[in-house]
Parts: sequence; structure tokens; C-alpha cells
Amino acid sequence: MKNKNGFISMTLVYTFLILFLFLMLGIMTSYAQKNKFLTAIYDKIKNDIETYVVDNFGREWEYEYTGNVQTFIAPQNGYYKFELWGASGLSSSSIPGKGAYTSGIIELAKEETLYIYVGQMGQYVANGTTYNGGIATNNGWPGGGATDVRTVSGSWNDISSLISRIMVAGGGGTSSTGVSGDGGRLFGLPGGETSGGTTNSIIPSSFSGSSFGIAGGGCSGGNGYYPAAGADCNGGPGGGSSYISGYAGVDSINNSVVVTHNKTTKHYSGKYFLGGYMESGVNTEAGRAKISYVSMDKPTRINSNLDEVRYIKDCSTGNNINEQAMWTEVQAIVNGTNIIKNLTLTGVNNASAVNDGDISNVLTFGYLPVVG
Repeated sequence: MKNKNGFISMTLVYTFLILFLFLMLGIMTSYAQKNKFLTAIYDKIKNDIETYVVDNFGREWEYEYTGNVQTFIAPQNGYYKFELWGASGLSSSSIPGKGAYTSGIIELAKEETLYIYVGQMGQYVANGTTYNGGIATNNGWPGGGATDVRTVSGSWNDISSLISRIMVAGGGGTSSTGVSGDGGRLFGLPGGETSGGTTNSIIPSSFSGSSFGIAGGGCSGGNGYYPAAGADCNGGPGGGSSYISGYAGVDSINNSVVVTHNKTTKHYSGKYFLGGYMESGVNTEAGRAKISYVSMDKPTRINSNLDEVRYIKDCSTGNNINEQAMWTEVQAIVNGTNIIKNLTLTGVNNASAVNDGDISNVLTFGYLPVVG
């Protein structure tokens, strides 16, 4: 009987323990669910407060020249305006090349990171180097550095990092008595001796050393998407070209490994800017950058005159002798992509050249008709 009674007693004890554990488990589960619910409410309120502060009071980030890569981490989902100023070159007795300006609005996710490289002003240093600019040779002076935004960090002249640039404002050239070109839009402005940077290639020069995103040779030209060719300091180099992913006329890099172009407007990363804008020769100092929060929602177009356009008519004279009376290229940009590239055109002589994405003739003719 003792053994039987002991067994019954132990069974009751274990039963109560099990019931107690189930009760505690239920309480803990309920608390966890309640705590999870409260945490979700807290996160929602916190996010709403952050959104309210940014949307209603505005927020800006400014970047000056430091000689090092700088970082921007998006505080929340939304659209941000980027503004860049390329650095000016120098001139001992003439007017130095001024830096270009670029701007645009880009969509970023919360905690998405971009890297800012602010160009150094040209220097009176024989065979010197400017940050994000170039390397002078033959006792020349280095030109103004470009200011750019990248998706990949690294030293300013690292090719993997340079390939990742999604916006660039070209720098101005440096000379002694020569004329220095300004940082330009799609093309850098020419100097007294050499042309400015282009959209997709290096300009030949008697001074070697220039490459994609790196200026070089003699008194070096302004750096940019492509730099100007170096020149004799008494002649003067040109300015660097600018670039905005998704901007009409640009020739973007199509992969993350090597420098190759295929006449597309959007960068290989898929990142692009809305409302892109470029202006030549505006900055007489070191480069700088500014980022402004715009909104959580995609900005609406201010100019809606072209919303219903379905046909584009070439109203030039049709004179095939005077090439300046003819269109060199027409592009229609939607969300960073040229949607009429290589489409079949009717009633146009040499139609394939009008919408193939190649604007090489713009350097000669000086204009680019753009729709969208």
C-alpha cells in the first residue's frame, strides 16, 4: 500500500507540475504576442515620426572636399535630390577651367549606401596629383577633380569603383598662360590646345596618361566621366565631361568588370535619376556635393506637355548637304531608359543613325534634340 500510495502521490505532483508549466507557457506566449504587438506599434510610431520630421522640415547633407571617400546612408525609403559641383582648375595668368554642375532625383531604400567623391581644386604642383582628378607629367600641373556618386567604394582611381559611378560633375582644366576648358555637360569644353572629355572615349593627345575617370599628361585636363586630354601648359587642356544615369545622350557602362559601352542611358546597376540637369562651367572652387530629402512618393513631372506624345516629326529642311539642319539623334527617356532606341522609323533618311543612342556628332553640331 505504501508503494501504491507513493505512486499516486508522485503522479499527482507531476500532473500539477505539468499543468503549472502549461499555464506558464500560456502566460509567456500571451506576453510575447502582446510584446510583439507593442513592438510593432512602437516601430510604426517611430517610423511615422521620422517620416514627419523629414517630410515637413526637410533634411540636407553637405559634402566638402576632404581628400577621402565619404558615405551617405539613406535614413528611410524615399526620393533624394543629389547636386554635384566639379572642382575648378588653376591658371597662373589666364582664366582657369571651371567645374560643372549636375543634379537629379533618385529613389533609395532605407539604409542604402552611396559613396561621395568630392574633387580637389587644381594645384600648382609640378607632376602633382589632384584627388579624383588627374596626374600631371612633364612638369605640368594637375587639373580640377570631378565630383561623383558611386555604388562601390574604393580609392578614387580604382577601376571597379570608377565603373560604379552613377553621377559625375566634370572638373576644369589647369594651365599657365593657356586657355583652360570648363567642365561641361555631355562633353567637356575645349581648352586652347585639346578638346574636352567625351561620353565614351579618350581624346588623343601628345601627352599620354589619361583613362576612364583619370586625367593625365602635361598640364592635365579636368577630370570627369571622361577626362579632357592633357596639354602643354602654355596651350591649355579642356574640361571633363559629366554624366547622369538615365539622362538623355549619355553612354552608360554596361557591366561591373570592364569599361564597355553599348549606347544605353541607364547604368548597369539599374540606379538612375529623374529630372537630370547639367550645366557647364559654374564652380570656381573645390568640388562639393549636396543631398536633399524630397519625399516618400515619386515626384510628379512639372512639365506634362509631352505626356500624350505618340509621334515625333522631324521638321528640318531636309537638306542633306547642310548637316546642321538635320537631327543627329532623338531620344525619349522613360524611367531612365531610352524607349525609342533602335525602333523602326519611317520617312527618315539614314533612319538607323537617328535613334541608335550615338551622339558623337553632337560634339560637332553642338545640340541634341531630346523628347521626354
